[in-house]
Amino acid sequence: MAPWRMVLEELLIRPRGGAAMVRVARATAAAGLGLVGDRSAARHSPRQVLVTSRAVLAHHELTAADVRANLVVAGDVDALPSGTVLRFGAVRIRLTLPCEVCGRLERVRPGLARALAGRRGVLGRVLDDGALAVGEVGGVAGAALPALADDWRARVVDIVRHVPRGQVVTTTRLVAIAGVQVTY
Repeated sequence: MAPWRMVLEELLIRPRGGAAMVRVARATAAAGLGLVGDRSAARHSPRQVLVTSRAVLAHHELTAADVRANLVVAGDVDALPSGTVLRFGAVRIRLTLPCEVCGRLERVRPGLARALAGRRGVLGRVLDDGALAVGEVGGVAGAALPALADDWRARVVDIVRHVPRGQVVTTTRLVAIAGVQVTY
């Protein structure tokens, strides 16, 4: 399969309130928000969806729910740089950051966080309203957008630099916009 062509093999939504991930055949994407009904749907966040490669899940004998992926694709998303835009039907998703491994993965299987380092998937931001459906063929959609810095501190500095004089941004909002992974 050409690297620019992908098949959307699975869609999952993670409801609010700590509920388990739910496999769905279709999902509604909302521009600038994420997947409707998903707990990661948040305005301005670069962490609205997690796109993961089927091959990585198969290699590690995992399910999409194990890594909390929203979209599972046939295609290597981990090789795509920040700023790459994927299109499935009318929906475009801007890839923003590689998804960091977290301690939660160790509860799935000891050693998993280390095994998945750099291969958990790529986070993204929804650019268009529309429907996503399992089986849909998509891929890289034209020119890439500017990449986000890998270092969260550089992203914070860039955001602060763009805040209009006299405007206030809370730390909570700044962390969310910068896509800093916060674990409690």
